Amino acid sequence: MILDPQLYALFLMAALLLTLAPGPDTMFVLGAGLGGGARGGLLASAGIMTGLLVHLSLALVGVSALIAASPLAFDVLRWAGAAYLIWIGVPLVVAPGEIEMLRSRPSRRRRRPASTGRD
Repeated sequence: MILDPQLYALFLMAALLLTLAPGPDTMFVLGAGLGGGARGGLLASAGIMTGLLVHLSLALVGVSALIAASPLAFDVLRWAGAAYLIWIGVPLVVAPGEIEMLRSRPSRRRRRPASTGRD
């Protein structure tokens, strides 16, 4: 099968743009890094990589193929995911004041002022 060179070039441009565009993982790491410093950014990256490793491992052993082949397995996974999102979302709706109170609490670690270069 012969590929159309123009179509292939268009595909490569789209793939490049999608690869370079920041996604939700990038924004999460950036926000964690801004809020928690380098340690927060590294922990966020480690968490994302752990999740990707679990996902890849499950795909390698065939769980993805099983879910794709079985409508029942897909529905069970879909409803379990919806239940999980509800479980973590209800506290945010029921007691938003408590969440805000936790966010506004000062950090336990001491922050050092920025260096002025006069050390």
